[in-house]
Amino acid sequence: MDIMITLSVLATLGFAGWLCWLGYATTEVKDEVEEIKSNLLLTEAEVKKLTKAKLVELADSLDIMVDPKSTKKLIVEEIERHR
Repeated sequence: MDIMITLSVLATLGFAGWLCWLGYATTEVKDEVEEIKSNLLLTEAEVKKLTKAKLVELADSLDIMVDPKSTKKLIVEEIERHR
C-alpha cells in the first residue's frame, strides 16, 4: 500500500513538473517570436540607425549570415536583401 502511495505521489510530481516545463518553454518561444516580429517591423531607416553590433545581432536573430568584420553598410544591405 505504501508503495502505491509513493508511486502515485511521484507520478503526480513528475506530471506537475512536466506541465511547468511546458509552460516555461511556451513562454520562452512566445518571447522569441515577439522579438523576431519586432525586428521585422523595423523600417530601413531604423535599421540604418542601429549600431554595428546591434545589426549583427539582428542578422543573427533573423538567421542571416553576415561577417561581423564587414562594414556597417554591407550588413544593412544584406539584412534588407533578405527581408
